[in-house]
Amino acid sequence: MQCELLGVADAQHVQVLTDLLTGLSSHPGSQIHQQELTIKSQASPFTELKLLQQIPEGKAAGPSRWEICHDGIPVKGKGYAELPAVVRTRTKASLHGNHSLSFWIHLGFSVIYELQRKGFSYSVYHDGFELQVLLCSTGPASSSLQHCEAQIQDVCKAYWLVKITAAVPEAQAVQAAHAIGSFSKFLEPMVTLRKE
Repeated sequence: MQCELLGVADAQHVQVLTDLLTGLSSHPGSQIHQQELTIKSQASPFTELKLLQQIPEGKAAGPSRWEICHDGIPVKGKGYAELPAVVRTRTKASLHGNHSLSFWIHLGFSVIYELQRKGFSYSVYHDGFELQVLLCSTGPASSSLQHCEAQIQDVCKAYWLVKITAAVPEAQAVQAAHAIGSFSKFLEPMVTLRKE
């Protein structure tokens, strides 16, 4: 199961958050530069997948490696609405090769949107759980930047995404969601967090 809490931080707080997360983390944050595609099946419009690829910095591009993610709907039921984080199933796979995107298009998928993330990823142990914290700027992929309205680009520069996740067995999902909720107190008031 995946427990998740999303938020935004004003760009002026990024350095303070970076220092805080580095202090709380079990190791220095890893730099990330990701491309994310969201694709949808034309045959089954409810099937939506996310394709994630790490963009190499200053290296010759080799065969592409994509992580494929399918997120289930948030778990509903007694007690889940009161949890501080969303709980859902997440299925992951990976695909290697230079024609990975063509593979999905031939299966009847089409690209809905494309974006890039650049920032840092931290691994933090809190209340017995390993939490992954993502702190990054997010915006349209560079290939589509010139088509974006100026207001969208300004928003992308002014605010950073904060994402706290924990991957746990189903039996520990409720406790992990509470751990995310208590950890999020460290980030307030610099980060506005909410369940999505």
